[in-house]
Amino acid sequence: MRVLRDGTNAPPKKRGKGITTDWRDGFLAALRNSANVRAACQKVGIDRRTAYRQRERDAEFAAQWDEAIQDACDILEAEAWTRARGGSDLLLIFLLKAHRPEKYRETSRYEVTGAQGKAIQIEDVEQVRRARWAEIMPTLTRLMTEGQKVTIIDQNTAAQGESEGRASDVIDAADSKENHRDDSAGRV
Repeated sequence: MRVLRDGTNAPPKKRGKGITTDWRDGFLAALRNSANVRAACQKVGIDRRTAYRQRERDAEFAAQWDEAIQDACDILEAEAWTRARGGSDLLLIFLLKAHRPEKYRETSRYEVTGAQGKAIQIEDVEQVRRARWAEIMPTLTRLMTEGQKVTIIDQNTAAQGESEGRASDVIDAADSKENHRDDSAGRV
């Protein structure tokens, strides 16, 4: 590997149609010490795109890359253990949650059940959706053939700034209005 006057590594010379791959060992060593692709590329004088292209083309290199990242993470974890033992309560908490989750991890559990506490069957939900869609389809078809503009709003995508959603979400809107009317009338 060539070194420039300023002490940095020179980029490898191009040979033929592509670039040489003699930078790989240095790249992997730098990656192993930093877990930072940009820093590893700078260390050996290549562009990040070159490294990623080589990773895509060479499965062995990709496996070595992954191993280098794991080595870097092991180094960081060892340092975290040292600092935790030295008095960092926050690092101590993170390490205990990672290595003893059954005892230290904060967990939340939500259970949703169907009628009479039974499990909800996804197939049943889909059948109900299809049946309701079949009920409203004639009305939608009639409105569209009359030249009416029909906009179907999906509450999830509307929150992201989109104005039109999937047709099946009309069912949700109809259910919501129907349940609201039932609640206001005192019926469940």
